[in-house]
Amino acid sequence: MLCLLISCDNSERIAFPPDSSTIHVWVFLDVHCPLSPFYSNIINDYQKEFLKDSVIFYAVFPKEESNSTQVKLFAEKHSLQVKVVGDPELELSQRFNVTVVPEAFITKDEEVLYRGKIDNSFEAVGERRCGTDQFYVKYALRMLAKQSNSFVKKTKPVGCIVE
Repeated sequence: MLCLLISCDNSERIAFPPDSSTIHVWVFLDVHCPLSPFYSNIINDYQKEFLKDSVIFYAVFPKEESNSTQVKLFAEKHSLQVKVVGDPELELSQRFNVTVVPEAFITKDEEVLYRGKIDNSFEAVGERRCGTDQFYVKYALRMLAKQSNSFVKKTKPVGCIVE
């Protein structure tokens, strides 16, 4: 089944699943989750790093109360430089079975190649580690750029529950 998503600024229609063999990174965030702002800069950095590899990043905001105005304000405040998509009907969230935000998915040709944490910065909501030493999304993308599948495929996300 095809979902048609609309970017929060209404400038673009985004089909899911995408019809290309490009790698897509879908990062689910929430305007009310305290972990989401932390990952905004990280997502922007990854977008810049993997632009040469034609990786497309999306910040997806599931939840009915994440109306387009709130999402736009969040994106502006935190300078999100990736495609920003609202998912108020939870179509994409249900397709990926998202239960916690932030959670990242790396896909290619409708296949989920990675699912879980962006990195290991947090052990729980409000419980930040002293140092981040596992960069799951970044490492997976680096391996995929080398045509390698030797990376962790799934981690358990830490964050706010999607209801």
